[in-house]
Amino acid sequence: MKKRVGFLLTILLLAGCGQRATAEADQTTSSSAKTTVVKQQVDHGQTRIPLSKWVHTQTDVHIPILMYHDINTGNSLQMPEQQLNNQMHWLKDAGYYFLSPKEAYIALTQNKLPQKKVVWVTFDDGYKSMFTKGLPIFKAVGAYVTINLITSTLNDPQKCPLQINKAQMDKMVAATRTTVSMESHTVSHLDMNTMPLAQQQKEMADSRTELRQLLHQPILTVAYPAGHYDADSVTAAKEAGYKMALTTTPGLATASQGLLQLHRVRINPGLDKDQYLELVKTGY
Repeated sequence: MKKRVGFLLTILLLAGCGQRATAEADQTTSSSAKTTVVKQQVDHGQTRIPLSKWVHTQTDVHIPILMYHDINTGNSLQMPEQQLNNQMHWLKDAGYYFLSPKEAYIALTQNKLPQKKVVWVTFDDGYKSMFTKGLPIFKAVGAYVTINLITSTLNDPQKCPLQINKAQMDKMVAATRTTVSMESHTVSHLDMNTMPLAQQQKEMADSRTELRQLLHQPILTVAYPAGHYDADSVTAAKEAGYKMALTTTPGLATASQGLLQLHRVRINPGLDKDQYLELVKTGY
């Protein structure tokens, strides 16, 4: 019995400040003005292809939006550091172009791409491992990645010691500027579909407002916590000003799903190179 209780507590700690790890796994198996400013923009990322050179596609754009969580070991929501390092290099070596949120939005709404092979890499919950383990990998590969943050954790390190705090977020922004994007995972990481519309609106709007104030840049995206959302969630996301919202529904993302109900490709640990690249290509 003691072993079972200990296991459950471990799982709870791994899910966005004690929220819904097993639920998400089951679903698919102002100080703001103080943000660090650097005089010269730092960009360790992959070379950008100018929008003027993007090409319209004959069919609807389909984008693999990869869904990761922690960089660690222990369960299917955690990716071992060496495996993540391998995967980012596999994408680079296979010729994938890493999209930023802004570029993903352009691709989906204007139906054009910088090149045929593109990928949008996202991490939910804003674990501290993004800073301690992920940042060196992202910089070494030149990968553009998106971290969906739970904003209530930024100013309260004691509340959620596993999550990035504001100081660490500032350091990541200063170290990368354009390559690591910070987007929203709501204020509290609660299941949206259990809340009345007004509460959902507050969760989404307050998160976006705080991130805009802290980062001084547009916030385009929200990831629904644990993938739990309903029609009110879509309404709340739209009213809060988000251009895109990410679900945990498996598959490649396309505009016909609705920009506020985009599918993602869950990446579980243990894949070899061929399995990984096939999953990225097909979404399943």
